[in-house]
Parts: sequence; structure tokens; C-alpha cells
Amino acid sequence: MKKTLIAFAITAMASTYAAAQDIQFAAFNDVESAFASQQAEIEQLRGQLASFQDMMADPALEPGAVDAGACCCCVVSYCGVTFEAELLMLSWYNSDGGDDFLDSLEHGSRWTLGHTNECGQSFRIRYFEWKATENGGGEDLLIETLDFEYAQRISLNCNLHAEFSGGVRWASWHETQAGFLIRDSIGPMVGIDVRNNLCGCMNLYGVAHYSHQFGEASGPDDDFVSFGIIEVQIGVESSTCVFGTHSTIRAGYVAQNYLGLGDDSDEDYGLHGLLFSVQLYR
Repeated sequence: MKKTLIAFAITAMASTYAAAQDIQFAAFNDVESAFASQQAEIEQLRGQLASFQDMMADPALEPGAVDAGACCCCVVSYCGVTFEAELLMLSWYNSDGGDDFLDSLEHGSRWTLGHTNECGQSFRIRYFEWKATENGGGEDLLIETLDFEYAQRISLNCNLHAEFSGGVRWASWHETQAGFLIRDSIGPMVGIDVRNNLCGCMNLYGVAHYSHQFGEASGPDDDFVSFGIIEVQIGVESSTCVFGTHSTIRAGYVAQNYLGLGDDSDEDYGLHGLLFSVQLYR
């Protein structure tokens, strides 16, 4: 009887030990599974963080722009230092049709230097100069403008991007033979630049600027003057990458209208013609 009780006790202890071992192994397996699940989630979060860091490091800010290393030519715009050189072939016109001042195109230039940050905000300076000579005569008209501009880019959809701008414009108008000069006119300026992707690296663009100038005229009738300047552009652009520098080439039609500078209240002067430009982003 005593031996039977001892054997029973040993058997019970062995069963209890085996059950405890099973429970311990099951708990260990549960912990190991939970740890593996946590490791998978951590790796997933690491991947998402790396993707976000790559996106922030990519200079292309707008949706629809692709990796610059894969095909930088299709990127719509970049951050960093920006430089633009424009050649404008413009002809003079008078709204009343009574001034045949210029029969052919005269070239002008416009230079822009600025910087765009990672938030799509741009700060830039732009200088425009156009000289004209009267038919058979010397220099008769010199127009100059200097813009200090702030702009903000936004994406309207994957193919349509816009930039809204505002700033201050200095403008000078000098008619040599007429002895009429508007020097140091200052006024506020607003603008919009819209781009729509056509296919691949080609975009259709449109630009509009308006400023209203205030200054003093010197000439036959010295007086305080205020006048408006409207400019509209429309054309096509193509982006590419040359020696690690992103560039955009533009060609289009441009028209400027100077409101309130004519001899009559309902007479305006203006320029219109062709525009060719190269934009560099670094």
C-alpha cells in the first residue's frame, strides 16, 4: 500500500511537471509571436519613415513630379536657387491705331533671380528692359521695370499647378524725343502662373501680372501720374536635366498694356510679340 501511494505521488508530480512545462512553452510561444509581430510593425514604420525622408529630400515639391534620378525632365518645378533669362521680341502698338511708331520687332530682355524653399514659397527679383527706335530715327523710348516678388505654389490636381504672387514694382518710362519722363514710379503688383501638363515633359503655361504705378512725370506738363501695367503670357515649356542642373525652356506669346499713358483718357500704349526663356534650378 505504501509503495502504491509513493508511485501515485510520483506519477502525479510527473504529470504536474509535464503540464507546467506545456504551459511554459505555450506562454513562451505566445510571447515570441507577439515579439515577432511587434518587430514586423517596427520594420513597417521604419520603411514608412524612410519613404517620408526620401520624399522630403526630393527637390520636386508638387504631385505628378517624378524622382529626379529617374526622369528629372518631367519634374514641374524644384526648390533651391532659380535663375531665368528671357529674350522678348516686341512690337509697339497704340490702342487708337493712330501711331505707327514702330513697324518691326525690337528685342528686350528680362532677368530673374530668386529662391524657392521646401514649402513652395519663392522670393525673387526681376528686371525688364526694352528700348525702341523710331523709324529712321534715334532711340525714342526706354521702358524699365524692377520687381520684388513673393510667390506661393499650390497643386490644383496631379496635372495642374498654380503659383500666386504679390510684391512691389518700380517702373520707368522715358520718351527721348518727346521729352517725357516718368522716373521712380512705385506700385503694388499681383500675379498668377498656371501650368498644365500636356504629355511627358511638355507643359502648357499661362502667366498674368498687374501692377498700378504712382509717380511724378517730368516733361511739357509736369504732374503726378498713376497708370497700370498689364502683362499676359501663354505658351509651351519643356523641362530637362543638363549636367545635374534642372532647366526649363519656354516659348510663347506675350502682351503688355500700359493703361493711362496715352494722350487721351481712352488711349493706351502697349507691346506685344514673342518670348523665349531658359530657367535654371540649382
